Amino acid sequence: MAQTSSQQHNLGFDLEQKITLQNQRIAEAERNLQFLSERYETQNKIKSPYDGEVVEVLTDAGVVVGAGTPLFKLKNLGTEKLAGLKGVLYIPSQDGKKIKKGMEAFVVPSTVQPQEYGFIEGKVTYISDFPITQQGLMTLVKNDQLAKGLLASGPLFEVHVEFEKDAQSYSGYKWTSAKGPNVAIKEGTSCSGKITINQEPPATIVVPAFKKFFDLY
Repeated sequence: MAQTSSQQHNLGFDLEQKITLQNQRIAEAERNLQFLSERYETQNKIKSPYDGEVVEVLTDAGVVVGAGTPLFKLKNLGTEKLAGLKGVLYIPSQDGKKIKKGMEAFVVPSTVQPQEYGFIEGKVTYISDFPITQQGLMTLVKNDQLAKGLLASGPLFEVHVEFEKDAQSYSGYKWTSAKGPNVAIKEGTSCSGKITINQEPPATIVVPAFKKFFDLY
C-alpha cells in the first residue's frame, strides 16, 4: 500500500510538472505571437514621422522590397510653412561676374504666362564665385539629362533670388502686374527670369537667366 501511495504521489507530481511545462510553452507561444503581430503591424504599414506630401514614387507597385528601402520622396510641409521659396537661376558665364547681391530680379514660373501676369519681383541674394559643375547642377535638378542640357551652351553661374512678399496676392509674393495669378508656387517648379544690372536712363539693361527651379530656403 505504501508503494502504491508513493507511485500515485509521483504520478501526480509528474502530471503537475507536465501541466506547468505546457502552460509555460503556451505562455511563450503567446508572447511570440504578440511579438510577431506587433512586428507585422510595424512592417506592414508605411509611416513617416513628418507631415508632408509625396512628390515622387521611388518603386513600382507589386515589387518586394527590403526593410529600409526608400519608397517615396516626401516634401516636408512643416518646413515649407516655416520657410519660403527662392528662385535658383543659372546665368551664362559671360554675364555671371556682372551680377551683384541686391540687384533686382524678375522670375516667372513655367506655369504662368508673363504677358498676362508679369514676373515675381525679387533681389539677388547669392551669386556663385565660380561656374557650377555638372555634378553640382545634378545635385539640385536631380536629372542628368537636364543638367547636361543646361550646360550644353557653356559654363553657368548659379544665382539665388529672394522674392518680395505680398500678403494680398494668392501666391504670397509680389508681382509686377496686379496681384499675379491664382496659382500656388511650389518647390521644384521650373522658371525663367531676368536680372537688372544697369538702370541708367533712358535704358534698363537686363541679363536673361536660363530656365531653373524654385527651391526652399
